[in-house]
Amino acid sequence: MRIGIFGIGAIGGLFLHRLSGIESELHLLARGRTKDVLDERGLLVHYGEHSDVLEVVPPQRFQHLVPSTMLDLVIVCGKNYDVTELTGVATQHLDENGAILFVQNGIGHLERAVSLVGKERVFAGCVTHGVTRLNPGEIRLAGVGEVVIGPVRPDTSVMDRVEMISEIFERAELFPRAVADGSVAVWRKLLLNLAINPAASIAGVENGKLLESPLREVSVAALMEGIEVARLEGVVFDAHKLVEDLEQVLTSTENNRCSMLQDIIHGRRTEVDSICGALVAKAEIHGFAVPRIETLWNLVRSIENVS
Repeated sequence: MRIGIFGIGAIGGLFLHRLSGIESELHLLARGRTKDVLDERGLLVHYGEHSDVLEVVPPQRFQHLVPSTMLDLVIVCGKNYDVTELTGVATQHLDENGAILFVQNGIGHLERAVSLVGKERVFAGCVTHGVTRLNPGEIRLAGVGEVVIGPVRPDTSVMDRVEMISEIFERAELFPRAVADGSVAVWRKLLLNLAINPAASIAGVENGKLLESPLREVSVAALMEGIEVARLEGVVFDAHKLVEDLEQVLTSTENNRCSMLQDIIHGRRTEVDSICGALVAKAEIHGFAVPRIETLWNLVRSIENVS
């Protein structure tokens, strides 16, 4: 299968690493220093805290995207705010029956993508594997999770394509889970990101520290507000179960620096507007106050502006 990976940061690096181990034709959309480093020596992959345990995905295992490239599957791993641009690029390279899988944090990106290519070609993905981008073309795997895949809205006519993608990811040991409604998975990921990313980024700590007081209380309080916003939007979650899921994710990725914290450390724009900002906007529509989410949003934006 001809697979495009757009954006080779932490998650893009994970897909490159795992998919390079199966029979597939990989085409990358990478830029700047990342592209140069990948050309020079490939992708470096560290395992956990053991810097001496290292694997390399050599340049011979992938190609860079060129104008004539046609793809069966595009995995868009760039940031939420880059989705419109990357979707436009993807449309120029999609085969007639090609599909696009989006794995961004936050919400709003799927609607933008559907408006460009139609819901039949857009699939929602959620990645819970712990991955840290150490440097351009260099990642550290920090916890095993899963990749949830589903249509943007329940649609039995496209489930065969969801299963096809899942089979490929299964061979690549990405631990996929196919679902009938990808939007629920996106909301679940949004709420978990809400509970993890802002607090960890403000405190400057790895995920596991959020299991300790007082950060745990901050995370859970924001999560409760987010669950109520989701309910107002018609997506209902069991609060007790979601808190358990949060603790499980924090435990399995305890040594991982969340993507938002990585962005702040490296002076990059974060996705806080697509997480906290998007929830604040939806809460305002329903006349529901979310003071904790709004505070986290303002604090992260302040840190982001300074960095």
